Amino acid sequence: EEVALPPSSVEVVGYLDDYPTITRYMVTPVVGIVSGEPLLYPHEDEVAEVFEVPLEFVLSPQNFERKSFMRSGLKVPFYELNYGPHRIWGATAGMLWNLCQKFNQ
Repeated sequence: EEVALPPSSVEVVGYLDDYPTITRYMVTPVVGIVSGEPLLYPHEDEVAEVFEVPLEFVLSPQNFERKSFMRSGLKVPFYELNYGPHRIWGATAGMLWNLCQKFNQ
């Protein structure tokens, strides 16, 4: 939805655990295989950049870092995944961590 990926270009292969965000949304991550190279239209308020990360990299637990930040006096933990110049963190990294954990069970 945040990049206008056409549903017809995705073969759904499964779902990850529901992911509650700090902004009080509940996200159900969908795992799929994208065919071809569909045109993407990133939502400016939601997406800073579109890039690819090899699945092998995402599925390696050692590539994730556990960090935290302070919000309203509370320490909020999060995952971070750095690939080249790209920093993936917050809900996106949390969902990728869940994928990594499920794959490596």
